[in-house]
Amino acid sequence: MHVSPDGDAVGSAFALACWLRAKGSPAYCLCAEEIPARLRFLLGDEQESLLLSSLPQGFEEARVVTVDVASPMQLG
Repeated sequence: MHVSPDGDAVGSAFALACWLRAKGSPAYCLCAEEIPARLRFLLGDEQESLLLSSLPQGFEEARVVTVDVASPMQLG
């Protein structure tokens, strides 16, 4: 999702991740910045952080999907 994430970016990313997990695919939401405190409830129990450093040891991405991003420059 884009830097300075807002509710629609966070909601879109976590909805997609939830769907992917339900289909059996490991999925994590990442952002160059943490989300604002007022939106932390959207993380649920799935993740504690959106930073790249929070990915589990040994996790290897098979694909990267962006949501709510109009240009690569918005990824940070």
